[in-house]
Amino acid sequence: MRIFIILICASLFWSCGQNKPDSSVDGQKNIPQLISTKDNTASGPFFTDDQNGSPVIVWTEKLPGEETGNIVKFAKWNTSNGDFDAAIKIAPSAGCRAHDESMSKVAFKEDGTIVAVFSKRTPSKKNRFAGALYYTQSFDDGKAWTDARYLHVGDTTMGLSRSFFDIATLPDGEVGAIWLDSRLTKKRGEGSSIFFAKTNEKDGFVEDKPIGFNTCECCRTELFVASNGDIHAMYRDILQDSIRDMSLLVSTDNGETFSQPHAVSSDNWVINGCPHTGPSFAETQDGLHCTWFSMGGGQGIYYAKSADGGNRFTPRKLLTSKGKHPQVLTTKSNKVVFLWEENPDSQSSMHSGHSESHDKPSDTSPAYTSHIKAQVWQNENPIREHWVSTPEAYAEYPVAADLEDDRVVIAWVQEVEEDIYGVYFREIEI
Repeated sequence: MRIFIILICASLFWSCGQNKPDSSVDGQKNIPQLISTKDNTASGPFFTDDQNGSPVIVWTEKLPGEETGNIVKFAKWNTSNGDFDAAIKIAPSAGCRAHDESMSKVAFKEDGTIVAVFSKRTPSKKNRFAGALYYTQSFDDGKAWTDARYLHVGDTTMGLSRSFFDIATLPDGEVGAIWLDSRLTKKRGEGSSIFFAKTNEKDGFVEDKPIGFNTCECCRTELFVASNGDIHAMYRDILQDSIRDMSLLVSTDNGETFSQPHAVSSDNWVINGCPHTGPSFAETQDGLHCTWFSMGGGQGIYYAKSADGGNRFTPRKLLTSKGKHPQVLTTKSNKVVFLWEENPDSQSSMHSGHSESHDKPSDTSPAYTSHIKAQVWQNENPIREHWVSTPEAYAEYPVAADLEDDRVVIAWVQEVEEDIYGVYFREIEI
């Protein structure tokens, strides 16, 4: 009888989770707020922490009067008023590329040094997807910035593809970076390589090196530092010429060396194209938590856990068959929060090439929707769900940061008005 009751409760939970949101926005008092400039299209929200552990939101925003030019902005969370402070512009990033899966990012060193990384398109006749990665540093809390320099200092050849990067503050206090780089690719279609670099005090990034080969060319990468100091580099790999599954590299010596890649899950997703969706990593006292999108063995967002530092992962669990672009966040209360965008009417979640635009189809009828959902887990089980965005708005690409007292702040891209997108945020209790 007890097992029967548990099964009924679980069935009720999951059936409730399939319902569409109502106009109450999950019944909580606060409503989504626009943090980007209303009249300028914005994209690529990203969360990091400053040197004091406070959340910082980063995004890329179109420059007024520019057809393709963008600039990176960031804002710090103010705990006293529960809002973000005024946005700070990163001037050297002017003219940068906007991309929701290869978003601009910022990292903070313990001494307050800010390192910002962004990309610019450099298309050529041979490679219309070519791009370069740059970085700039600030030593006075964002008031002044160094001139932009190449992140890929080992090879600055124009016309190559370099993108889908991630950065993190390492255990030794420096900032590390990984990215996808085509410098070792002999011909198109043979994948990219994953490169690693780290700063050297105020000199910035002074050298780089490949740590993984034959990777998918255009899926977001993840650089994650565990509580024991291990550095995890996760990416979509190309296996046996046609399988595109998630692989993991681990460094136990501050990035000096990395392990051989090993699979997180054997999805066996055979695909001749770029999924444009990467992994997300987080950690609780119980271990490492990973989520990703796959169409191998069934379309959906999957989850796996490792209790031994990433050496072995549990068999994957399906979180949802309707979502895409997942993110995972863990909180100080040892809860796991999964985020994704849910497109009930979408027929496919696979991209065939590089995309600079949002995924909204040309058919913009009211029937087509995309909502942000947050699912909260504790002790290996889902305990509640939240519809985060308003039901009447088209929303995608969620990210989140942990606050105090079982609260998180979630940001995403949402349509402000026709053909203009902005970055919205909202605080929820979990």
